[in-house]
Amino acid sequence: MNMGKKTKAIAVGGIFFAIAFIAVGVFAVTQSELKDRIWLSMNVDIVNVSGSSGEKQLWQVENEKKVSFYNLDYQETIDKKLQKLIKKKKPTKEAPLYVINPYGSNTCSVNVYFSSKEALKVSYTVSTEGAPDFSADLYNGTEEDYTTEHSYQMVGLLPGLENQLTLHFENKDGQKTDSKPIRITMPEAASSIALQIAEVIDGESRAELSDGLFAMLGHDKAWEANTYLYDNNGWLRGELPLLGYRSDRLERVGEYLLFSYSDHDLALMDRLGKIVRKYKFNDYVMHHDYCYDEASNTTFVLVSDRATEKEVVEDVVIAIDMESGEITRLLDFKDIFPEMYKLAISHYDTTVPEAEREPLDWIHFNTIDAISRENGTDLLLSARELSTIVRINNVFENPKVAYLLSEESVWEETSYKELVWERKGDFVPQAGQHTVTYMEDDTLPEGQYYIAMYNNNFAWAASRPQFDWSVYPGAGAFEGKPEDNSYYYKYLVDENARSYTLVKAFPVPYSSIVSSVEDMDNGNYVTSSGKSNTFGEYDADGRLIRQYNYDSRKYTYRVFKYDFENFWFK
Repeated sequence: MNMGKKTKAIAVGGIFFAIAFIAVGVFAVTQSELKDRIWLSMNVDIVNVSGSSGEKQLWQVENEKKVSFYNLDYQETIDKKLQKLIKKKKPTKEAPLYVINPYGSNTCSVNVYFSSKEALKVSYTVSTEGAPDFSADLYNGTEEDYTTEHSYQMVGLLPGLENQLTLHFENKDGQKTDSKPIRITMPEAASSIALQIAEVIDGESRAELSDGLFAMLGHDKAWEANTYLYDNNGWLRGELPLLGYRSDRLERVGEYLLFSYSDHDLALMDRLGKIVRKYKFNDYVMHHDYCYDEASNTTFVLVSDRATEKEVVEDVVIAIDMESGEITRLLDFKDIFPEMYKLAISHYDTTVPEAEREPLDWIHFNTIDAISRENGTDLLLSARELSTIVRINNVFENPKVAYLLSEESVWEETSYKELVWERKGDFVPQAGQHTVTYMEDDTLPEGQYYIAMYNNNFAWAASRPQFDWSVYPGAGAFEGKPEDNSYYYKYLVDENARSYTLVKAFPVPYSSIVSSVEDMDNGNYVTSSGKSNTFGEYDADGRLIRQYNYDSRKYTYRVFKYDFENFWFK
């Protein structure tokens, strides 16, 4: 989950313009596209708005026709108008140009542009009555700390309120100065999300919280499923509006941020908030997760086949080539585990007419993680319906099941039982797990690594009603009881011994479905228990540092924490 800068290049426009020009010469833009861009230029503008303190440095996009900011022509129109405005106004350190959320992608943001006579590094502070200050060091888009050309997106302004924004400058001699504060009344949020988490509780641990913002992903499922960023004090510092479907995670792809914004679209966003490219896969419906693999420059996505989603769901993996945009149907698990698929079909209630039956959710993948090796790419997947962790090796060339980590009886009725590795130690394996994550450790011998997960500890599988759940003592039901717990789990996997061992576990609030865990760089752990409407951060010993209890009509799918290093922040 590290948000640090990666070097893999992504083509976001040039290659497509080159192809278009080769195909049709200088008249590459169709009449329809040209008409759309002319219409946009006439109906979208950047207008001056007075700040509460009377400055004329504040600007805002006027989009009365409410064109979706996920329209790339809209993004280009705004960008051209913005560059023209900057060229005209020639903003300086003494009189910067501020634009409220110019590209529409973050309702808690203001962009700032200016030039300085001497090279500077810049930080900022947002002050809002009734809330703690929010401060951050800004990333200028280069490897250098100091620059004379400045363009930044500043997050953290509270929507619907008056915020005071102050820039802090430092030159190479260490001399520090501040800008004149500007007061900005921000537009309302895109949703009715709370500006402050309902209840923030300090735990017994006095360890420091990790740096970053908590990303609430899939809050209230489809009602208000935008991505919300909260600081360590529980205040809203970012809102990324989506088109109904949640983002399952935020991935760094080179200098860009990758996220889903509908159930068949991914977007790349730059550090200033501009949407620079989209990836569409209309033949499939996304669900639960995706991950980016830098080595192969590929994004892997868990999907259902749109052509058959009324019969069977959540058992296909596609691969997106991030340079060409090509979509490949990579894995269909009906072909990989046909016996288990047929076993699930056999449990259909035949008294229900076929047309009225729910789609068969026989494996229900909810996590995908890429493992890059010198001679290929492997995938680690979490199959919730089977309470199993599945590793598939060489997914591009010759996909093969490497192993299954599961209670042995889950696979007893099939020939795949030979693929279940040995469980070493006296512990109950995971049940209904989420966010299964591959973790290398240089201190381990070759062939060993860790796998971390949120163990929901949930005893249920609709496609296997006859399964004996007594092999999972202590597992809970859907709603759970006050004494039930879910767990952070970490396995040590030994490929040489074909075994796995539980090496770390601690209890967290119970959640039968959804939820997440994350190992932070400072040794802390971030966990989210969706059904309990809570997330928290724990120290290295699994002791609670701080818990955040939020209001929700349903739940939040996941909460991850991102430092946004070399994206927004230095």
